[in-house]
Amino acid sequence: MMYLLMFYVTTLAFSDLNSIPFGAILIGFILATFSVAATNGGIGSYPEAIVIAFSLFSLPEDPSRAFGWIMWSSSTILIFICGGISLLYLPFFNRNK
Repeated sequence: MMYLLMFYVTTLAFSDLNSIPFGAILIGFILATFSVAATNGGIGSYPEAIVIAFSLFSLPEDPSRAFGWIMWSSSTILIFICGGISLLYLPFFNRNK
């Protein structure tokens, strides 16, 4: 649910995508998920999957691609940051075992 909410909140940053229907968000979410599973983390294919999904609803291509890159890069950066913190915390967590 939070991932779908992240999709919706990010669309508010684009004036061309403000009136996006929920169906477009849901289809974009589904295609983006498949692109992450099909490629190595969705690099390159994630924004293109968003463009394909949003084009089904006649949304402009450039804001859709920018939306895809913002969504992919923010998710990837979050994984790196949280993963790095977890990696650094792991020796302290396992010290007492």
